Amino acid sequence: MLLLNPDRGDRYLETVYNADWLTEQGINILQNTNLTTAIANLLPVPLNIVGRSQE
Repeated sequence: MLLLNPDRGDRYLETVYNADWLTEQGINILQNTNLTTAIANLLPVPLNIVGRSQE
């Protein structure tokens, strides 16, 4: 089971919603065809490793 509980974006205005900060961190936001291709290439996470603590 998965629960997503989003908060408001105002907490992140100076970081993840700031293009200059993203560039400084070396984070490239994919757009258009590049984003579509990246999503299409995603692989599922095997269920046997989800939620397991490392022993």
